[in-house]
Amino acid sequence: MNEPFAFHAGRSKKCFLALMLLVSFNIVNAAYINWVNTTNGNWSNPTNWSPNQIPGPGDDVFVTIPGSYIVYLDTNTTIGSLTVGTSSGTNTQSFYTQGYDLIINSSPTNQPDAVTVNQKGELQVGDGSGNGSLLVQGPNPSVSGGIFKTFNAPALFENNLTLLSPGTLQVDVFSNTVFGAFTVDGTFTLAGKLNLGLENGLTSTGPVGTAFQILYWAGASSRHGGFSNLSSNSIEIGSDLHLLGFADYSGLHFVVAPDTNSAAYTTTNLVNENVLVNSNATFLITPLGQSPFTYQWYFNDIPISDGPIGDGASYFGSTSNALTVINVQSNEAGSYCVTVMDANDVSNTYCANLNVYSQETIQYQTTNQTVFPGDFDELYVSTCCNDTFQWRLNGQAIDGATNSYYFLTNAQPQNGGSYDVICANPVSAVDSTGMVVTVVSTPLPFTDNFSNAGTMYGTNFIGSGSNVLATLEPGEPLPDGEPGGHSVWLNWSCPINGIVTINTTGSSFDTLLAVYTGLDVSNLTSVAADDDSGGFLTSQVSFNAIAGTTYHITVDGLAGATGIIILSLSQSYLTVTPQIFVQPSDVVVPSGSNATFSVVATNLSGNLTYQWYYNDWIALKNATNSSLTLVKVGPQNIGPYNVEIANTNGQIVDSLSARLEIGATAYGHTYGKLADLLSGGADNSSVRSADASLSAGLFGSLSTSDFQCGTPQNALTTNIDGTAYYNSNYRFYAFDADANGICEVDTSNSQYSTCLQVYPETAGFVTPTLIAANVFAASGVSWPNNISWSRVTFSATSGVNYLIWVGALNQSGSTANQGVGNLTINWKFGVPPTAINATTVLFPNQGSNVVLQANSTGQPTPSYQWQLNGMNIQGANQASYTMNDIQFGQSGTYSVVISNLMGVVTNTIATVYVQIPLSLQVLAPNQYRLSGTFTQAYLLQRTASLNAPIIWTPLDTNPQISTLLIYTDSISQSKAFYEFRSLPPP
Repeated sequence: MNEPFAFHAGRSKKCFLALMLLVSFNIVNAAYINWVNTTNGNWSNPTNWSPNQIPGPGDDVFVTIPGSYIVYLDTNTTIGSLTVGTSSGTNTQSFYTQGYDLIINSSPTNQPDAVTVNQKGELQVGDGSGNGSLLVQGPNPSVSGGIFKTFNAPALFENNLTLLSPGTLQVDVFSNTVFGAFTVDGTFTLAGKLNLGLENGLTSTGPVGTAFQILYWAGASSRHGGFSNLSSNSIEIGSDLHLLGFADYSGLHFVVAPDTNSAAYTTTNLVNENVLVNSNATFLITPLGQSPFTYQWYFNDIPISDGPIGDGASYFGSTSNALTVINVQSNEAGSYCVTVMDANDVSNTYCANLNVYSQETIQYQTTNQTVFPGDFDELYVSTCCNDTFQWRLNGQAIDGATNSYYFLTNAQPQNGGSYDVICANPVSAVDSTGMVVTVVSTPLPFTDNFSNAGTMYGTNFIGSGSNVLATLEPGEPLPDGEPGGHSVWLNWSCPINGIVTINTTGSSFDTLLAVYTGLDVSNLTSVAADDDSGGFLTSQVSFNAIAGTTYHITVDGLAGATGIIILSLSQSYLTVTPQIFVQPSDVVVPSGSNATFSVVATNLSGNLTYQWYYNDWIALKNATNSSLTLVKVGPQNIGPYNVEIANTNGQIVDSLSARLEIGATAYGHTYGKLADLLSGGADNSSVRSADASLSAGLFGSLSTSDFQCGTPQNALTTNIDGTAYYNSNYRFYAFDADANGICEVDTSNSQYSTCLQVYPETAGFVTPTLIAANVFAASGVSWPNNISWSRVTFSATSGVNYLIWVGALNQSGSTANQGVGNLTINWKFGVPPTAINATTVLFPNQGSNVVLQANSTGQPTPSYQWQLNGMNIQGANQASYTMNDIQFGQSGTYSVVISNLMGVVTNTIATVYVQIPLSLQVLAPNQYRLSGTFTQAYLLQRTASLNAPIIWTPLDTNPQISTLLIYTDSISQSKAFYEFRSLPPP
């Protein structure tokens, strides 16, 4: 490389030229040097290179000639850039630094990339003995499909390092003190895989030479990201190794090392515990370090010993990794610490807190309130504990209403409704009774029967009514196709042409609203209908009203709900608004398929324009037609879609939202309201979608989103598995059992923590019977923020429908995991294989045939894998296993692993002792061999004569049954007699 120099004023031109000549004469030009030997060879042999020279400073070195070979570095050296490996082919080109140091410090005159390891290349640093290193000072090093390995040697990249797929960065570990490392001072971009592994006998959880564990980078780039299973600043690898990652804005450094002296590492799974008084609390720790470990627990710095405490509580496990506080009282709240010492006498202390709470109760709450317009009203509760609060209106959360009180200032009729509040601490929750707020307004002439309805006039009015005790008339239509049961009627005589908006905002229940024209209740023409567009489960419609027309307005309650009605009507002089006749419907399609939503709308004059939205606010590009087709949908497309329709006068109307869910179309879709599922209406469809059928061997999944999920009003707080949760978002689903069997449902792969409950569908579903419930069973810690999933297993009866109630629940007192993202419901149905309890003992003779049988029931039909002494027998995959011409080496314990979709069971079928018949061989004069097998203990004796008295000489006994007897007896007598005698069991 050229060295910089300075020219100073005052020097003569001749001197300057001379200096220039001197400098140019000493320039060392960088060269392109290629390895040309297709067999293994050393770096320092010039005949291996073209041109015939050893690479040096500034040179661009290429180890890319096709072939399978290794280039060995045999001296410390510096070069400009290095390229290893071809981009394709079947052979591998390798470059090993061995125990030498390699520096790559490319300049702008060199290749643009300081180091490139192509797909068939391998760059290995170090020889495993602690010698050798790599320093890359040049720009843009990358592993582009090849392998970069460190063998107990450091590799430092002073700039960025890029690992492209399918490239591999491999850090090997050889012993307790021999391991590799690499350091990146710039940005580490990982699109390939980082391999961390075990070799040469150092084993963690697998055999010698355990395959590398693959860790995927979760960040967009380098130090601002992390690994998908990163815990604090470390990643566990098996039980003996640890990967430590240190990242800051100066660089990223990783070291793979054994855990020999790692007890001082502070990363553990010890967490705070929140429990109810009189319950049990368990602290569990899985420490890092070299086992075995010793433990000592402390409470508020005082050592703990097992046994009663004195206030009814007691300790168990004070010197183990799990401490249980039994029958916790308030005195037990405090700090619990454990000192852990590993086999190398390295110790560390970890601490967590125990928080003790009383069962949540409400001591006082506001009753129903009636106030006048403009009044100030306060709703409040008094509880026993320090709580968190969430106020709701008609069962839906009110944003920001999280105090023990809720104010209504300048109350208006639209502020009315049924208010309640959830009071919670971290381990229990309770819901107040409803506090109905009524803001006084003019009574409207609602009537139960259509023919007796009173009539209202004018372009604006607001008033009240009630549907309590109201009934349905024969032939009466269902508002919006939804089930009601308590409808009331009101007529409105339209005075002018114009757009009219009618809503039930301020009502105290889940309303249904519909508008008709006609003269007979059984022969009406629908004008508009709605369920929930008014907010907080109230309704709203808008339509083009024609002067002189009498419109019949009906208000009902979803699934028979009743209460106070607030109805307001407002008409403008604008004469045209788009009218939607067919709303978009929910769509269920398999992943990778196309999904289409459509709407049917009309306008009295002019053309209509369309704009489709995702999640209610994301405008979709080029989605400007009456239909929307999504191509090759995936999880990213799941959610609600709606369309905004406008006319040339600037009048805009929004459609209802329709949901895209991913699953088999035969599975139907989920529902936002339980009443919708039960009724067969719902979610923009007048017909209940087909329930998923539970048939033997069936399995499937359905993915939906939490956005605009419904709120079940009869399960506001839930206590599951001993922990209280309060409602966030729910979806409802149904199964039809076609046979008797076991059904397993879980929410794995959902993007938030879930609660899962199962009920049999019964007529009316007034008092549901919970048959299975679970939260946090599947331990889905593969998502961040301690997200966990649910799993339930229940016995299904043929002909019974089962309702699945699943959603995001907040643990009481917590704001984490509030249900953001997709929800996945997975299920499988069948009958697990049956266990075979009978075990036989067989003593077949060598050369005979043996048949073992393991018929098992189960649906779907189970598969079989026979084993001998716990090892699989190749090809033995039937319900029976036949051994023809059985040999002594086939003796042992035979078991069979029986499995199907629903489970796995291992059965021991038989213990086989292959018998070899006794035989006597004459090896030489006076030398005999007795051979064979025995099924019990024996004594072998010899005598020279059978004449009395017979004198027997003991020769041999077998240590265990079914052992092969080979006993050679050399005697001096010309003849001998032998006796085998059975011995009693030891």
